[in-house]
Amino acid sequence: MDRVAHRYLRPNSTVIELGGNIGDFTKHMIRRYKLRSYIVLEPMRRFYEKLKRELPKLNGNMRVLDIGLGYSNKIVELRDINDGTSAFMNSNDPRYTDKPLATIRIVNTIEFFSFLGVGCTDIDLLTINCEGCEIEVLEMLIETSMIKHFKNVQFQPHTNLKHLKNVTRRYCEIRERLAQTHRIFYSYPFLWESWQRK
Repeated sequence: MDRVAHRYLRPNSTVIELGGNIGDFTKHMIRRYKLRSYIVLEPMRRFYEKLKRELPKLNGNMRVLDIGLGYSNKIVELRDINDGTSAFMNSNDPRYTDKPLATIRIVNTIEFFSFLGVGCTDIDLLTINCEGCEIEVLEMLIETSMIKHFKNVQFQPHTNLKHLKNVTRRYCEIRERLAQTHRIFYSYPFLWESWQRK
């Protein structure tokens, strides 16, 4: 699938990734498409530190930021359960209380993208795998019409997170509203999907 999923990317394309985790996808994308402009957000400190060490070894303008995106600026405390860590899980859930607590910083989605100049310029790809934040991020981008400045949007919906309210309805509304500016490139509903600007 990857051979065709991002065939539009060129070395001078700009990619923003929300949820870099340990960087496997990030490094694959940079190497495969010889990207020189890549911004990755990873709010979990230990994953961020790994990305910060490894990405500068790759060519180009690689920026790693230790923040997540959402509706508002805030600090969130959560349980560190490796790559499934989410701000939308209950930190008091008995299944996770033995896991260490971590603190992450969330910033307002629109303020962040405005700071990057989105609106004055277009982004070739926004890829989102952030354990639930995709709902808030996409809702805000669609609501403000900023979504039209992203040529391609790829995301993994996490509709199984109990503390993400009305998630199935919100996901379906995102798909319906996204269809006004973008068309589906590939879709595995509730798993992974990619949309291209009309």
